[in-house]
Amino acid sequence: TMANTKIKGVIFDMDGTLLDTEPLYGQANQAICDRFSKIYSTEILVNVIGKAEILGARHIVESLQLPMTPENFLVEREHLLEDLFPNAKPMKGALEFSKHLHEKGIPIAVATSANRHAVERKLLNHQDWFSIFNGNIISGDQVVHGKPAPDIFIAAAKLIGIAPEDCLVFEDATSGVTAAKAAGCSVVAIPDPLILSMKKDEYAKADLILESFDDFKPENFGLPERT
Repeated sequence: TMANTKIKGVIFDMDGTLLDTEPLYGQANQAICDRFSKIYSTEILVNVIGKAEILGARHIVESLQLPMTPENFLVEREHLLEDLFPNAKPMKGALEFSKHLHEKGIPIAVATSANRHAVERKLLNHQDWFSIFNGNIISGDQVVHGKPAPDIFIAAAKLIGIAPEDCLVFEDATSGVTAAKAAGCSVVAIPDPLILSMKKDEYAKADLILESFDDFKPENFGLPERT
């Protein structure tokens, strides 16, 4: 289906889209793998990024045959990430663009695979910025089926009172692109260049692929242009 050019609401993924947290997850995943002399490789990373937490953990544990359950992996990782998350910095152009939409009165929401506690840690130093979302943040623990299932985007659209078909989603991961398309949304992908090169076919589902928010032209989707 063609992208909707009369967008009424915008939904953002958080990790790797609004906040540069993916390297923090990578550090924590590798720290656990180190204990068993295993490498958290790029091949594994590209299949984990953006997915529902339990699905990502299962992939790591099974691929590397780690002697723990996916549930245990997540508990251990949570401890490691606790101190890392407050250091998360905004992705290029994310702050400016989301504030632009807010100032123009466009309904906006966040749909993240991360659990609520992790979200709170990440936003510790970004309270002012994220106040523009008026609490419209859906976390992974609020839906039964996480990304790549569409549920989280359907829930986020409902939260801002806009039909999924009239929403534009910004995502960095293929699992999120798949989820957003399945929900009926239009999707702009802003992937990590390395992951894009490895998953070209899967990103092809997106309506647009950009290097950063700075390259996005809102008027092409019927959104207020930047001044």
